[in-house]
Amino acid sequence: YEQSTTDLEIPRWGIKSPIGSIESHLLIAELLPRAQHLYIYRHPEAVLRSQKARNWLPTLKDIQRQSEKWANHLNYIFQIQDRPNHLVLRYEELLANQEAGAKRICNFLKISSVDMNIFDKKINTFSGPNELGYSPTGYIAPKPLTPEEFEAMVEIVKPLADTIDYSLEREND
Repeated sequence: YEQSTTDLEIPRWGIKSPIGSIESHLLIAELLPRAQHLYIYRHPEAVLRSQKARNWLPTLKDIQRQSEKWANHLNYIFQIQDRPNHLVLRYEELLANQEAGAKRICNFLKISSVDMNIFDKKINTFSGPNELGYSPTGYIAPKPLTPEEFEAMVEIVKPLADTIDYSLEREND
C-alpha cells in the first residue's frame, strides 16, 4: 500500500467508515502497521438517524443490530485508544471546539494545518440516486427514530452511553 500511494503521489489518504467493524480495523492494522487511526465517534441516536435516512435500517431488528455494533465497536476503540497511533475524538466536542480539535488532529497526523472550512461541510453519503440511499449533494437530512426504535436503541446502548456521558433523551427532530 505504501508503494502504491507513493506511486500515485498520495502521501496520505483516509477512509470514512461509519459502519466499520473490529475485524476490518484488525485487518487494516495488520496490512498497514504504520497507519494512524483517527476515530471520531458520535451519539448513537445521531448515527442511527443518519443511517435510517440512507435506508440502511428498514426494520427494528436492523436498529437493534446497529445499536449493538455501535456499542461493541466503541468499547473496542476505548480499549485501544491509548496506542500511540490512535486518536479518539468525540464528534460533539470536536464541533464545539473546532480550533482545539483541529490542532489535536494536526499534531497527531504531523500535518501543518486543516482547512477549517471543512467543519461547515455535511457529508453522510455518496453522490448518486436517492433511492439507493445516496444524494446529489452528498448529504441526506437524518430521519427521526420512532418511539419503538428509540427505546430499542436505549435498551442496548445505555450502559456505554452512561459511561461516556451521553444523554439518552430524545433529540429534537
